[in-house]
Amino acid sequence: MKLSDLDKIEQDALFWNLRTLSSSHSNRIEGIDLDPSQTHTLLEYGKCSEMSLWWHLVVLGHARAFDEAWEAGRSQIPPNSNFVRDLHAMLFGCAYAVTPAFVSRPIGAFRSSEVAISGTQTKVASPKEIAAALDEIFQKEPANIAEIAEFHIKFERIHPFIDGNGRVGRLLMVTQCVACDILPPLITFEQRAQYMEAFEAGGEKMAEFLALCQEQTAELV
Repeated sequence: MKLSDLDKIEQDALFWNLRTLSSSHSNRIEGIDLDPSQTHTLLEYGKCSEMSLWWHLVVLGHARAFDEAWEAGRSQIPPNSNFVRDLHAMLFGCAYAVTPAFVSRPIGAFRSSEVAISGTQTKVASPKEIAAALDEIFQKEPANIAEIAEFHIKFERIHPFIDGNGRVGRLLMVTQCVACDILPPLITFEQRAQYMEAFEAGGEKMAEFLALCQEQTAELV
């Protein structure tokens, strides 16, 4: 299904539903456990649950970054390193302003220390390799879900930030899918293990997984 197959009302409904669900599930994958109902209440009514304030602030930041990612795709603005840094700053900006002790720094800037991807054996780029590696993968804009899957794996293997790499990478998929006129994949918390297995297996497996997630997005229309 193409986004352009949907009328304006359907596109708006998809945007708002995906904004809430992505902000919940993408953060739950990383350990911030606000479920979709709690996230909806936060984003629509500004009401917090009894969960951590820091969690709420990161979810609010994610929703803001989702707006930016979607609009960049609609505007056909090709992502680049500066856009990636902006998404990262939006993701953690609210939390850093209010609860800086809980935020891994720097935000909106590439890391200067070595890191690892939890739960995998994947070797990531060294700090001095990050800028050039990002410039290289942004040379070609993905044109379909298979190329978006390949890009996502390459981005995560660069791992440019101390924290938030998975969330920024999934937000980039939103921009790329909207620009390609296809449905962004909804990767749920319950699919975390399947998602990590696809990452380890490579581009073809990731493309199959993302296509499955696109079917979940289609159910939101």
